[in-house]
Amino acid sequence: MTKDRRPLGRVNLKTAVERAVLALNRRLHRVAPEIFADIPADIEVRADAMLNVCIETLVRICASMQECESPEIRILLAAHNDQVVELAIGYFVAHVPLDMREDLASGRIKLVFPQAEAGLALATEIIRYYGGSIRIEDTNDKDDERLRFVVTLQKYN
Repeated sequence: MTKDRRPLGRVNLKTAVERAVLALNRRLHRVAPEIFADIPADIEVRADAMLNVCIETLVRICASMQECESPEIRILLAAHNDQVVELAIGYFVAHVPLDMREDLASGRIKLVFPQAEAGLALATEIIRYYGGSIRIEDTNDKDDERLRFVVTLQKYN
């Protein structure tokens, strides 16, 4: 017996990010993170309404990994072409072994992100369902050890 897969539709990425930020700000009981988002209005991806939840989860994890009273989160378009879009969400400081940066659904990732609970694994599975992926990358700056999530999504053509 196979599960019926819902068809994926056209989702505006800027709108999904804005909805995720609004939902996060409503849920937080402490100081909400300062979120800077720079997403062009014309980018559309193959996804569904759960994309907002995935983005919200990643932003929440980034905020919880910052050891300051007023965390700052940056959400930007890292790259895009005719096929895929890469959304960068960060920054945070954590020691994430290189072999764990690509497989965020593994049970071992809880050792690095204990506060992420099942949210990170669920977001990873949802993004995989969309035909995309989530990975962790560093800033490639030897003086800056911060990391960020990079979400790769299929562009809606």
